[in-house]
Amino acid sequence: MPEFRFRVLKGEKTIHSERVVVGKVTKQTPIFSDQMEYLVFNPYWNVPNSIKKEEILPGLVNSFRGGGGWFNATTRPRILQTHNLFVQYRGRDIDAFSIDWRRADVRAFRFYQPPGGKNVLGFVKFIFPNKHIVYMHDTPTKSLFNKTVRAYSHGCIRVRNPRKLAEILLGRDRNWSPGRIDAAIRSGKNQRVNLNTPVQVNITYFTARVENNGKISYFSDIYGHDARMARALKM
Repeated sequence: MPEFRFRVLKGEKTIHSERVVVGKVTKQTPIFSDQMEYLVFNPYWNVPNSIKKEEILPGLVNSFRGGGGWFNATTRPRILQTHNLFVQYRGRDIDAFSIDWRRADVRAFRFYQPPGGKNVLGFVKFIFPNKHIVYMHDTPTKSLFNKTVRAYSHGCIRVRNPRKLAEILLGRDRNWSPGRIDAAIRSGKNQRVNLNTPVQVNITYFTARVENNGKISYFSDIYGHDARMARALKM
């Protein structure tokens, strides 16, 4: 994470490397290992409870009009229109204006963003099921990859050039061609593709790295993990 980069390794050889955006200091990407099991093309984005409560709910509290029943997607509260979000309750789309959000438990509702170019997950996500609900995904916000410090997400890992990563994974695992991957993306259809052989994923935190030429590269202790460890060793 301190390097803001991921690597795909075959044995000890790096076959692909690319920039990533990781969690901001207040929404840190956790350190753990798991196995990638599947990809999803044209994914839906289901808003996590933390974002519902902290970022969506404040924009909904004054939107109650009562009534309910008739639903028109073009008459959503502004906060939902701005982020192209829709609301479901028990599997059915509902009129957000019919809910008194000052009293409702926002966690009981599904807020989602449909597939498309404006979806915060972009056109593909890479899933390694874990208790942190963290995964890798595309993003429409490409400009962040040009920054030196790339800690801007809510904890998930945004990938520059995710199409290339999909080509490597599905090409080796399912013999998919780049053209088939492009077709899956262009279809706009929400599609899950399971990997026949899960891929090991290690999310690591190192502030120093020895390069192939023996040179040591150093990176900022963005989350302060090294600083806390140093203090503990001095106690």
